[in-house]
Amino acid sequence: MLDLSHKAELNRLAEVVADIRAAVPEVEPLLVGAMARDVLLQHAHGIQPGRLG
Repeated sequence: MLDLSHKAELNRLAEVVADIRAAVPEVEPLLVGAMARDVLLQHAHGIQPGRLG
Protein backbone atom coordinates (compact mmCIF):
# COMPACT_ATOMS: atom_id res chain seq x y z
CA MET A 1 0.00 0.00 0.00
CA LEU A 2 1.21 3.48 -0.85
CA ASP A 3 1.85 5.59 2.26
CA LEU A 4 1.80 9.35 1.73
CA SER A 5 1.24 10.21 5.40
CA HIS A 6 4.57 12.06 5.56
CA LYS A 7 3.41 14.60 2.95
CA ALA A 8 2.43 17.73 4.89
CA GLU A 9 0.65 19.20 1.85
CA LEU A 10 -1.88 16.37 2.05
CA ASN A 11 -2.87 17.11 5.66
CA ARG A 12 -6.16 18.76 4.67
CA LEU A 13 -7.15 15.77 2.56
CA ALA A 14 -6.23 13.49 5.48
CA GLU A 15 -8.46 15.56 7.77
CA VAL A 16 -11.41 15.15 5.41
CA VAL A 17 -10.85 11.39 5.24
CA ALA A 18 -10.58 11.21 9.04
CA ASP A 19 -13.86 13.14 9.38
CA ILE A 20 -15.60 10.75 6.98
CA ARG A 21 -14.27 7.71 8.85
CA ALA A 22 -15.38 9.17 12.18
CA ALA A 23 -18.87 9.96 10.90
CA VAL A 24 -19.38 6.65 9.08
CA PRO A 25 -16.88 4.09 10.45
CA GLU A 26 -18.20 1.22 8.33
CA VAL A 27 -17.30 3.06 5.11
CA GLU A 28 -13.78 2.86 3.69
CA PRO A 29 -13.12 6.10 1.73
CA LEU A 30 -11.70 5.72 -1.76
CA LEU A 31 -10.22 8.60 -3.75
CA VAL A 32 -11.04 8.25 -7.45
CA GLY A 33 -10.93 10.27 -10.62
CA ALA A 34 -8.70 13.17 -11.52
CA MET A 35 -7.84 13.99 -7.93
CA ALA A 36 -6.60 10.42 -7.36
CA ARG A 37 -4.48 10.75 -10.51
CA ASP A 38 -3.08 14.11 -9.39
CA VAL A 39 -2.23 12.85 -5.89
CA LEU A 40 -0.37 9.87 -7.34
CA LEU A 41 1.49 11.84 -9.98
CA GLN A 42 2.46 14.77 -7.82
CA HIS A 43 2.96 13.31 -4.37
CA ALA A 44 4.06 9.75 -5.13
CA HIS A 45 6.11 10.33 -8.29
CA GLY A 46 7.02 14.03 -8.25
CA ILE A 47 5.36 14.69 -11.61
CA GLN A 48 3.34 17.89 -11.93
CA PRO A 49 -0.04 17.01 -13.40
CA GLY A 50 -1.25 19.31 -16.11
CA ARG A 51 -3.74 19.72 -18.88
CA LEU A 52 -3.12 19.42 -22.56
CA GLY A 53 -4.10 22.19 -24.81
